[in-house]
Amino acid sequence: MALMMSLVALSIDAVLPALGIMGEQLAVEHQNDQQLIVGFVFLGMSFGQLLFGPWSDSVGRRKAMFTGYAVFFVGTIMSLYATDLNQMLVSRLL
Repeated sequence: MALMMSLVALSIDAVLPALGIMGEQLAVEHQNDQQLIVGFVFLGMSFGQLLFGPWSDSVGRRKAMFTGYAVFFVGTIMSLYATDLNQMLVSRLL
């Protein structure tokens, strides 16, 4: 449980100091659009709770947890290789 909570915090806090550099690398036109990178994490968590909550009740917590980890790590790998802001936002949503 602590690992799950710390991954969420790490996925947000580790990005904050690098937002400016990420904006330059991703060729973000407006500086305020860089904040969407953090905002999409919260959107993804919100949709994830709506999806995985009921699903975990029907299939079990363990299966839902490991599926959630898989989705999280796919999104992380996609973030690593994102070349523009749209790719980064989709990967952060995951």
